[in-house]
Amino acid sequence: MLSVMIFCHDKREGDLIGKICNQCVALIDKEFLRNFIISDEEYHQVNIEGIQPPDLLVVEITGIEDLCRAKRIRGIFPRGRLLVVSTNQISAESYLIPEVSPDMLLLKPYVYAKACRIIYRSLTWCCKDKCRKKKQEDILKIRTGGEIYCFHYEEIQYLEARDKKIILHVNKYEISFYSSLQKLEKSLPDYFIRCHRSYIVNFMFIQKADLINGEFYLNKKTVIPISQKYKAKLAKML
Repeated sequence: MLSVMIFCHDKREGDLIGKICNQCVALIDKEFLRNFIISDEEYHQVNIEGIQPPDLLVVEITGIEDLCRAKRIRGIFPRGRLLVVSTNQISAESYLIPEVSPDMLLLKPYVYAKACRIIYRSLTWCCKDKCRKKKQEDILKIRTGGEIYCFHYEEIQYLEARDKKIILHVNKYEISFYSSLQKLEKSLPDYFIRCHRSYIVNFMFIQKADLINGEFYLNKKTVIPISQKYKAKLAKML
């Protein structure tokens, strides 16, 4: 889901920009949109610090007061993409500064088609940002022997605690490093299952679950034990 926060003088213009955002997002596969439209009247009434950071900020700048507001908004949300809506009556040098750091510019008066193109491009960037972030989150980084290894979570078959180290099993390879299963368990995706004090298994690699004998079969040669402590919980999951 993408989120857009719109700061504008006129609520009607904010609604129009929000409508364009909805139309643009409809063209981007598998994405939904959540709009926050904040007019001048609402700006001092809304606690924007308490709002979850949006993917795209749309800020209208037509005067000095707007510039101060834009700096404050950018300070609160330093990582979101920022689209400035402005006019030729204010110099671009006033808002093309590090304190505002706009990514795109929409000059008024604008035609509907041009606004659609610029907003669509801005939202496309937001989607790419989210994809890059997700890919980074889907990778486990391991530092061992002065080197850093990166593994996609989906490639990891299971993790094993052995001799005060963690053994990472990926395909036919084993990588050992210092950590704990308790620490790793908090950061692993939901499809990893704790089944023993010494094992965490990737659910997608389980070919057979034998809860009676307390064993997960990943293949003919790899059998992971299930301790009594985790049997009841796993029985509900499976």
